[in-house]
Amino acid sequence: MGLRSSIRALLGRDLVECPDNVFHAIRAEMLCALEEHCGDAQFDTQMDITFASDLSQLWYLRPNLMTAIASCRDDVSAQAALHKITALFRGYYAAANASKFGTL
Repeated sequence: MGLRSSIRALLGRDLVECPDNVFHAIRAEMLCALEEHCGDAQFDTQMDITFASDLSQLWYLRPNLMTAIASCRDDVSAQAALHKITALFRGYYAAANASKFGTL
């Protein structure tokens, strides 16, 4: 365990090293979901996702994505899209792993 990973563990970071292709695939999937449900209507959310620099930024943009889709479509579509996106984070972002207490 290196110094960097031990400091992250101390600070409570829940990021796992992820390959660049995983990061880019998740970003592309988020942008595709936004395009599919909203077209060009949610430009700010699209720019936030496009310019996210790491996996944690994408993780914290999920609520924005859900809000954007819900405003263009409905809550059911937004929840379905968010479940699909969240599944992509599993194994790379600890918060995406299922809790033993269910979804919190």
